[in-house]
Amino acid sequence: MIQINNYFFEPTKFEKKYREIGNTQRSFSGKVHTQNINKYYNFQLKIEGLSPSMFGNLLYLLSLNRGEAPSNLTLLDNEGNEYTVIIPINGVNYDREEGEEETYYWEMEMWEVI
Repeated sequence: MIQINNYFFEPTKFEKKYREIGNTQRSFSGKVHTQNINKYYNFQLKIEGLSPSMFGNLLYLLSLNRGEAPSNLTLLDNEGNEYTVIIPINGVNYDREEGEEETYYWEMEMWEVI
């Protein structure tokens, strides 16, 4: 179970990937020099079988991260670690699931704010 701001979700898939931004160069003598500019986490989330009310909660969280006065979100992962995150442009994919019941699936990418 994860928490985004004040909402709890049970994802069908949750991945946390460590990212480093920087460059690596090799000197004339063959020695490798690495310069890291930033280190952060990237989160991949997928939730299936969402009710219309939970789907609306996720749309609300997305609206908080967009608009005239965007705000960061707080993510509490399943290990109890807290991160300040944003949702990048094109970081969300959602649609209605097939079937008689009105359920939705939601795929989202989040980046840790450094």
